[in-house]
Amino acid sequence: MQTKVIMEKGYTLSVTSWENDGDNYQTKRKTYQSKEQALEIQKMCKAIFISSCNGEKGIGNLMEDDYTQARGVIVAYLIKNPAIFDALKIPGLKPTDLRDKVIRAYKNEQGFKANKWADWLNDYIEENKDLGEGWAEYVMEENHDLMGGSDFYYSRVYENSEIFYCELDLKCEVL
Repeated sequence: MQTKVIMEKGYTLSVTSWENDGDNYQTKRKTYQSKEQALEIQKMCKAIFISSCNGEKGIGNLMEDDYTQARGVIVAYLIKNPAIFDALKIPGLKPTDLRDKVIRAYKNEQGFKANKWADWLNDYIEENKDLGEGWAEYVMEENHDLMGGSDFYYSRVYENSEIFYCELDLKCEVL
């Protein structure tokens, strides 16, 4: 008897997305080892993979050449939600690791206060684009895993999601 795993052991995030003007709907799934990781990634999807149209502030439906705008949305989210670094397993520097670098870079700027260093983090990242681009690449890898690619758009548009838990791999017989 031949079997096939149709849902892996763990927390499976199922994401439905679309592109352009609400067409080409699809649902993709990815399994995570912890509930916290799945919830953190679902939170990110709901926040930044939403449409960029109609006053929403997401990256969904941005065209391929809107990379700079998309990177700005992604980096701003990462700065405000540092737990996503662990959920996505982003290596290297995290926003809180940049404290001393930001203080050194802006200590002589008018209005700068060391205890408000995080207010200057966006400026630092803008001046050090490689840092933000590396972070954005990890987010977009996850985006592609969960929503798939698009021929013309930087990101598909997040519609909804659910998380399922399986104690064991769910296997079915192949007929």
